[in-house]
Amino acid sequence: MTKLSTPLPTNLPENWTYGQIIAPTGQEVGLPANYGYNYLMNQVNNAQKAALELERKKAELDMGNLESPSTALYNLGAKPSENLLDNWYFVGGGKDGQFPINQRGQEKYAIPYGYTFDRWNNSSQTEHVFLQTNGVYTEGGIRQIHEDWQEASWAGKTMTASALFLDSLYSCTFSYPEAANTGGVFSSDGVIAIGRIYNYGWSKPTFGIMFDHIVDGKSKTLLAAKLEFGKTQSLARKTETGWELLETPLYTNELLKCMRFYQKSRIAYTIINEECQNIHLFPMRTTPTIITNQNQISIDYVTNTSFRVKNKTTPYTTDYNWEASAEL
Repeated sequence: MTKLSTPLPTNLPENWTYGQIIAPTGQEVGLPANYGYNYLMNQVNNAQKAALELERKKAELDMGNLESPSTALYNLGAKPSENLLDNWYFVGGGKDGQFPINQRGQEKYAIPYGYTFDRWNNSSQTEHVFLQTNGVYTEGGIRQIHEDWQEASWAGKTMTASALFLDSLYSCTFSYPEAANTGGVFSSDGVIAIGRIYNYGWSKPTFGIMFDHIVDGKSKTLLAAKLEFGKTQSLARKTETGWELLETPLYTNELLKCMRFYQKSRIAYTIINEECQNIHLFPMRTTPTIITNQNQISIDYVTNTSFRVKNKTTPYTTDYNWEASAEL
């Protein structure tokens, strides 16, 4: 057991009486040193230092040798480490404010290697991805691609990826350079793959993480996924009745993250004059591609915060919807 560098005494007096006189060291009024208020205040300061040290040690706690690190986290009341994935909770069906974030609004996606629900794309050329109330059912796997700045900040770090299915949890620990430079690493069962993607339309090799339950006879319904620093998973813990997530995300927080990459209008707009400025609901990560359903308008002055809509003919009122995509 690690000892605190600031010792805490157990001899603080508890027998004070009304009207008793105190002094800086206690000895001035015939009392022992531990009755002096300088001594008492020193111990208050030591208690504050010890509390900060405990908090730091908890953050540095290595639970890799425990039988169940995730359960230990739960019992300690500690907050799980940050999930580096966006839109990682898949239970709900993806409609009417339910997870996962699904601004495109479809229940089934069959785009070969293309984007499906927010921040996730299909890992297969022919298989489908289904959004169900109990999770995402994937026939050929889903993956999330990461940005360049994330790669730079992850260099040299030990990381763990984990995936929770209806009937099982899988995890994989790796070093980022290992995953980036050797073509990929995989969990022992082949469920999780981490590495670079060299084709499928990307202009350069891109780091990503893929989840695909390929074990025969097992569920392919994915409930949640996590990518985090360290060598133990803190996605879920095993209980007597099954797996239990250590936390679930806030819908609004995940929606804002997703809006950096993709936005879709939910209502129609009206152009009364010749042109109008449209402000993105949330600043996007880069200049997006704008798609509209109205061929009587043109779009220009596109930035990551706004774009201009202009009538091609004389001013008139028209309705239009738009999509802004800045996906990786």
